Amino acid sequence: MGIPVFQFEADRIQKGRMLFPVAIERDGWVIFHGTSAGHAASIEQHGFDPKRTAVRVEDVRRVVAIYQKLRWAGRDTGGFAVLKPFSLESDFRHGDTSPIFFAETSMRALLYASRDFAGGEKVRALRRALADLDLLMADPQFRQERVDYHHAERQELERLGAHPASLVEVKDVDLNWLSAELSALSDVREMVEKLGTADHPGVVYALRVCSEDVASLGYCGSMGIRTSSVIPASRIIGKVLVPPDYVCSQVGRTAEDFWRHEEGLLPAIRSASPGRNATR
Repeated sequence: MGIPVFQFEADRIQKGRMLFPVAIERDGWVIFHGTSAGHAASIEQHGFDPKRTAVRVEDVRRVVAIYQKLRWAGRDTGGFAVLKPFSLESDFRHGDTSPIFFAETSMRALLYASRDFAGGEKVRALRRALADLDLLMADPQFRQERVDYHHAERQELERLGAHPASLVEVKDVDLNWLSAELSALSDVREMVEKLGTADHPGVVYALRVCSEDVASLGYCGSMGIRTSSVIPASRIIGKVLVPPDYVCSQVGRTAEDFWRHEEGLLPAIRSASPGRNATR
C-alpha cells in the first residue's frame, strides 16, 4: 500500500498554518520532515537513515579547511558561518555520521522542502560557501574587501592593546592555490548543484512514531527532534508535495504547543531523559 499523498493547499498554509489535516497535525506522536523529492525514493524504501544522507563529513572538512587557510568567513552568512559551527562542530561532533532532524510542526518542516534548502541545511551551506569562494576567485574587488576587512580588524586590535602574536597579517589570495582547491572539490560541487537545481518538488513527510522510538530520539530546542538511528519508512503516514516554485515565507511555530500535550512524543522524551532536551 502506498503512502497517502495530501494536496498542497496554499490557503490552508496561510489561514491554518498547517500542511496536513487537523487530525494529523494535532496528533502528539506525529513529527514531520521536509526535504527534496530527490531523496524520496531512498526514504520511502529505506526509511530515515543517517548513513544514507548526501553530505559526508569529509566534504564539510575540505571546504572549512579552505576558509580557515584564508582566515575568512565569507560574505554569505548561510555558508561558512553555518558549515563550521553547526554542520562540522555540532552535527558531526560524534563521528562521521550526522543525525537526521525532524520538526514538531509541518510548518517548520516546510522550510526544508523549499528550493533554497533543497538537499538539506548542509547542502545549502556547502552551496553558499562554494559560491563565495567562486566569487573570491573571480572578483578582484571582492578579494580586496577581504583584505580591507582584516586590515581594519588588525588596527582595532592594536588600538585595544592586543598581544602582537595575535596580530596576523592577511595576504592576498593565491589564485593558483585557490583554483586547485576548487577543482579538487568538483565532486562536492556536482552533488550540491544536482540537489539544488533539479526541477523536482519538495516533500514534507508526516511520521507517527511510537513509544519504542523514544529512546533513539532527542529534543534539540530550536533544531527540533533528532535521531542517529534509522526510523523505518513504515512510520510514514502521509506526505505533501511542495511545488518547486513555492517560496516559504511562513515562520514555523515553536514547540510550545507540543510541550502542552499531556501525552505524546515530546513529553515522553522529557520524561525518559531530561538531559537529552534542548541540546543540538
